[in-house]
Amino acid sequence: NTRYTIRHHHHQPFLRFHCCSLAALAALARRALERCPSGRDYAIDSIRHPAEVEALAAGPQAFHLVWVDADAGVHFARLRERGRSGDPMTFEQFRELESREWQSEASGGQQLRAVRDRSEIQLRNDGSIAEFRGELEALLERLSRGGGSGDSGSGGANGRVLPAS
Repeated sequence: NTRYTIRHHHHQPFLRFHCCSLAALAALARRALERCPSGRDYAIDSIRHPAEVEALAAGPQAFHLVWVDADAGVHFARLRERGRSGDPMTFEQFRELESREWQSEASGGQQLRAVRDRSEIQLRNDGSIAEFRGELEALLERLSRGGGSGDSGSGGANGRVLPAS
């Protein structure tokens, strides 16, 4: 399942979508763009397939794909803290799920590796929420001034721009 939460740059949820087939992924991404008024900044999370990236990048507004990653142990600890039903209970289960999401064999399945490979900016999120929020605000400011992947700024300890893999 692909889930979108579109957020205005002040972090409040704006719109939510759910999708599960490859044929619908690009159409869903285009529909999400249609629902975003121009002149505002939005973050669309849970992009899990290259077809979504392509549709969003083809939209009328500037598009920057930012890959956010955290150490597997940190990620697992955060999943356990949130306590959502259906989350992996053990680190081994978490790694298995992560492996399936990384590169699905199904054409409409999650292909996180391909999405990451298309990102122009890669950030680490191993620190606190406050630290990461600061990094995101700095990134939004850089992007609004016309900076992008080539304008990595200071980066900071938590949200540094990673080299392309």
